[in-house]
Amino acid sequence: MATTNVDGLYFSFHPNYAVQKYDEWQHFRTVFMPVGKAAVDLVAFKISANADVVWLIEAKDFRRQSGEKNQSGAGLPAHTARKIRETLEGLADAAANALITEERDHASKAVARTPRVVLHLEPFDPETPTKLYRHSIPLIFQKLKQLVKDIDPNPLVLTIASTPKYGVPWTVS
Repeated sequence: MATTNVDGLYFSFHPNYAVQKYDEWQHFRTVFMPVGKAAVDLVAFKISANADVVWLIEAKDFRRQSGEKNQSGAGLPAHTARKIRETLEGLADAAANALITEERDHASKAVARTPRVVLHLEPFDPETPTKLYRHSIPLIFQKLKQLVKDIDPNPLVLTIASTPKYGVPWTVS
C-alpha cells in the first residue's frame, strides 16, 4: 500500500491507485496559488483504463491544530466546496499546460473521471471543547452535500473510525 502523509494523517491506498498531493504541485503553486486559488490535499484514482472515479480528498485534523481560527467548523463545508471547484479548474488547466510531465499526466487522467468528494475530518479532542464541538459531522455533511451536489451528489465526510465502513480504497491512521 502506498502511504501519503497529510498533516499527520496517514492515508494508505490500495497499490493499484495513483495518488498525488495536489496542493504541492508546481503547477498549482506557480499558476493558481499566486492568484488566491485553493486546492484539495489529495487527488487519487485507480490505475486502470476503465476506472471511472477520481477521489478529491480534503483532510482536516482539528486534533493537531491550535487557535480559535482553526477550530470553527461552521465555514468548513463552504471552504471545502471552494477547494473542490478550484481543484477541478486547476486540474483541467494542468492537463493542458503543466510543465512537469507527471503532473500533466495525472491531471489528464483525473479530469477524464467522475469526481468523488471526500472531506476527511478528525474532530477536536472532546476533552478540549471548541466551536467545532457545536457543529456535528452530520450537519457538516448536509451543508457540503448541498454545496457540491452538481459535482458529486453523494460526497463523504469521513473520520478514521468511519472510513472502513464506506468501502473506500484507503485507510487512515
